[in-house]
Amino acid sequence: MTKFAFRVQRCFPESLGHAWGQLLTQFQADTPRARILAMQHQTTPIGESLHPEIILSLLITYEE
Repeated sequence: MTKFAFRVQRCFPESLGHAWGQLLTQFQADTPRARILAMQHQTTPIGESLHPEIILSLLITYEE
């Protein structure tokens, strides 16, 4: 059966790769038997400063 998981993390643009890794590691720890079928991501800026934070949203499609 196909399932979906949604993970969100706030970060700065230069740490986007680290945030992505943390979300994926957290998902794998929470669902160790999951076989990932697809992942989609979206980044959303927060605020209007010259160096805004972003929200990384990750949608994971998986089977157990």
